[in-house]
Amino acid sequence: MEAWKSEVEKKPPPMTVTEALRALEIEDDSDWGEKVKKNYRMLAQKYHPDKNPEGRERFEEANKAYEFLCSRYSAESSAPDPNRIVLILKTQSILYKRYGKSISEPISLLL
Repeated sequence: MEAWKSEVEKKPPPMTVTEALRALEIEDDSDWGEKVKKNYRMLAQKYHPDKNPEGRERFEEANKAYEFLCSRYSAESSAPDPNRIVLILKTQSILYKRYGKSISEPISLLL
């Protein structure tokens, strides 16, 4: 139950990949892997608040997009994974079918 609960309680990502690519001014989303770092550095230099005080908002947008894309494919995603939820529920169903009696006994003693 804890695995299911932790998966369901995950927050959705702050933006989509398309929005992040748009923020980094990357139009061709088929091969964006190497362009992310290059475009981020270019935008960071251009809009950094120390060099361009009016560019703070654009700098922060590019920074958020870069961080999102860098962490997007990490092992722990921040969004619920429907496939993982289904797998957890199937596992729990199998366990309950096989060991339902022994699982429910401790619970009934607590009630």
